[in-house]
Amino acid sequence: MNTYIKWGIGAAICGGAVAGWYCYSDTGEEVVSFRKAKVAEGDFVVKVQATGTLEPVELVDVGAQVTGKILELGRVIDPENDPKYVLSVEGVEFNIIGYPLVKELDATIEKPADGLTVREVLLNDALVEAQVDEAGHMWVGDKSVAPIMVNSKPVVNGRPGAPAVDYASEVMENQLLARIDDELVKLSVERAEASVKQAEASVKQAEANVLQAETNKKKADSDLKIANDATKGGKDVDVLSPMEYAQYVSAADNAAAQLVSAQAQVQTANAQLESAKVQLKSEKRNEEYTLIVSPIKGTVIVRQVNVGQTVVSSMNASTLFLVAKDLSKMEIWASVNEADIAKISAGQEVKYTVDALPNEEFKGTVNKIRPNATMSSNVVTYIVEIDIDNSARKLTPYMSANANFIVRETKGCMLVQDAAFDYMPEEKYVAPSAVDSLKNGAPKPPAAAAEGKGQPEGPAMESGFTPARLWKLNADNLLEPVMVLRGESDGTRSIIKPMPGQELAPGAEFVVGTMVKSPKAAEGKTGGDSPFGMKRPERRERGTGGAAAKPGQNAGGGGRQGPPM
Repeated sequence: MNTYIKWGIGAAICGGAVAGWYCYSDTGEEVVSFRKAKVAEGDFVVKVQATGTLEPVELVDVGAQVTGKILELGRVIDPENDPKYVLSVEGVEFNIIGYPLVKELDATIEKPADGLTVREVLLNDALVEAQVDEAGHMWVGDKSVAPIMVNSKPVVNGRPGAPAVDYASEVMENQLLARIDDELVKLSVERAEASVKQAEASVKQAEANVLQAETNKKKADSDLKIANDATKGGKDVDVLSPMEYAQYVSAADNAAAQLVSAQAQVQTANAQLESAKVQLKSEKRNEEYTLIVSPIKGTVIVRQVNVGQTVVSSMNASTLFLVAKDLSKMEIWASVNEADIAKISAGQEVKYTVDALPNEEFKGTVNKIRPNATMSSNVVTYIVEIDIDNSARKLTPYMSANANFIVRETKGCMLVQDAAFDYMPEEKYVAPSAVDSLKNGAPKPPAAAAEGKGQPEGPAMESGFTPARLWKLNADNLLEPVMVLRGESDGTRSIIKPMPGQELAPGAEFVVGTMVKSPKAAEGKTGGDSPFGMKRPERRERGTGGAAAKPGQNAGGGGRQGPPM
């Protein structure tokens, strides 16, 4: 009894499996659909793609050459409201925007009664009115003052209470950016001035010693002359003994030597005076260095110091500010692969976008190619400088740019996807009249067809174009070949023209791929849903060509390689 039950259960399972396979298996004819691409009319551009960074044309690193604590930051100058005038200093005229820094002079210059102009200046960080004559001499009240000069130019600053110089601040040439504590430097200046005075006194003392030495020499020479006359040149020993005569001679020689020594001391004293003056000049220059000024008119990109911070001078001057000159003109430093560098030259047009403004395209011009290539992971790249206009100030330094170097541009041509040239249909989808064309394979270029056989048959081909075959659907939903002339490719699309004597219009559709499905798959059911077995693999798309490939790549291998990604 048990044996019959087991056999019955086994038979039921086998029958169910057979029934399930029959119900879920694909039967009937295949459902075929074709993927098509339209011929479009547009502009064809051959370009080299690269990425880069927006950079200022000129970036100045402002550092410190003296050690000390930052006492204050400069004030922003308002070009619209702060004064503008011409300031004359020692016969040299300077165009001033802002308020010049002045200092009191030790000597007072007589102030004229008339012909004076009133200017606002900064004296000891206070805004005061100064009277200026035509020669540029200044007076604050009855005190003579003069502009503080750094780099032989007057230092200017903004109005007290104006915002401090910071990131993105617009600064003028020779504008105060920061001031370092100058107390120790002033003491060094005073010490150097004292050294100069001491050296001047040493010179006077040495000159007096020369006068005394000259007097002593004259006396010694006179005594020797008298001794010579009395002793007839030392021969008459009755008047002077030889020892006494020798003393006169020795005194004259010593006096002459002392005169030479005194004259040498004058030279030494003068040299020490010059050294003291040079040291004083050096200390005064260090006093100038306590005023950190902008060497150019531009925009502060980086500020690396704060009030109270101590800066230390070393062999390499520490960076305090980075100032960019004229951000209305900038550059893109683009990295270009060595395979494309030969396509780029100075003056070439460049179109680029930035991530901050993805829907806006900008234009630039190639300035130069830097010859110092870099290698990373065996890839050689060159930096190409691109000049760009930023008058609208939409762009800021160090933005990322996606640049397209325009190598060649063709206007108003017909374009089709490269995948259409790679498509090769199966014979069962081709119209009977086109089977022979399918079996003959793709057309050969004229050079290959004419090899060893004289001139090629058929119409002359245009330069840069080769015959190619595309496939289109006829009224019976079968494929027929269409011969065209294929031109350049950008890796995604190619230029096409009709063969001589034929017509080709935008909007024409050509096949780029085939999709084949079973009837059940077309209804959304597949044999993979069967509970009695493994999933049946879906049939892969045929002849997809380059449609699913990245730009510059074709699955069939028939397209040209596109620009580097």
